[in-house]
Amino acid sequence: MYESRFDEALVLFEKAIKLDPDSYEAYYHFGNCLYNMSRHQEAMEAYNKSISINPSFADAFYNRGLLKEMFGDKPGSCEDYKKAEELGKPNISDKTRFCW
Repeated sequence: MYESRFDEALVLFEKAIKLDPDSYEAYYHFGNCLYNMSRHQEAMEAYNKSISINPSFADAFYNRGLLKEMFGDKPGSCEDYKKAEELGKPNISDKTRFCW
């Protein structure tokens, strides 16, 4: 994934998910691959799954917030950014300061 070989990484994360369907990290990285491939709705589903498995995973909330912002859902994105910040995600005040 870090070499931008998203198609190959996607296959590997799918295998990881089949081996461990409770791996919130596998769903998160699967979502990151989909995001980078502009498969945004599928990425949203992967982040949702990651959060449902581990509701304390700040990075998934942050990335889901990015997608919600992209989709024009400002209240939803603010909610996710604030949750990510509450969970300890550093340096996101540039996102949360515009939330009301």
